[in-house]
Amino acid sequence: MLEIATLGLLQKESLHGYRLKQQLELFIGSCVSVNYGTIYPLLRRLEERGAIAVLTEASTDDLPASPGRSRN
Repeated sequence: MLEIATLGLLQKESLHGYRLKQQLELFIGSCVSVNYGTIYPLLRRLEERGAIAVLTEASTDDLPASPGRSRN
């Protein structure tokens, strides 16, 4: 049930683990225990099977500095 709910939520929008846990608790928390020790291994398995893709955000160090500002 947790896997199907996770895939359903991720199909609608990209979510990081914290937000995914919040959404899962909202929708199925009364039926299934949702915790980080379950979420992150599940995401890893789904990625290994090719069911999901991990998206990473660009580091702010990779972005050019604004005029007049330095990135120290």
